[in-house]
Amino acid sequence: MSGTYRDEREAIAHENETLRRENAALKAALSGLPQPAKLQSKVPLIALLAGLITAVTVAGAVAFLTGRSAAPVEVSAVATHALPAHPVRVSPVLVTIARDGALQFDGAQVSLPELQARAAMIGQTTPDTHVRIAADSAVPHARVVEVMDALRTAGLSRIAILVAQQ
Repeated sequence: MSGTYRDEREAIAHENETLRRENAALKAALSGLPQPAKLQSKVPLIALLAGLITAVTVAGAVAFLTGRSAAPVEVSAVATHALPAHPVRVSPVLVTIARDGALQFDGAQVSLPELQARAAMIGQTTPDTHVRIAADSAVPHARVVEVMDALRTAGLSRIAILVAQQ
């Protein structure tokens, strides 16, 4: 603070008085301006909502009872799909890989192309079918990956590898 005021209290009191005068001047200037009209509702909002709900309820009841809607509605034809030719598979598929790399698909001896063809038939009708692979511990990792790739290419992606308990 500069030397015109003896202490900070006088400076604060002077500043407060200046702000009061400025505030009074602003109020006087604004009092001459037109004030915006206050919105006053002639119908209470709750009564308006109750009337709207009643109208919708009555219209719905009339439409239901007469079987007609208030406005015509166009409904486009919905495409229908035939049921799959193959039964829906519930149980998981079991693929076995023997020590020599030979494959079985649900107990039937198959080659890799045959495995993929059978998997494709199932993948077309039920792509969410779970597949479990049981491979001998001596089977090379690359052979297991080859079988998994064939299954994925056929459309089956839910694949699990069974592990023997030690």
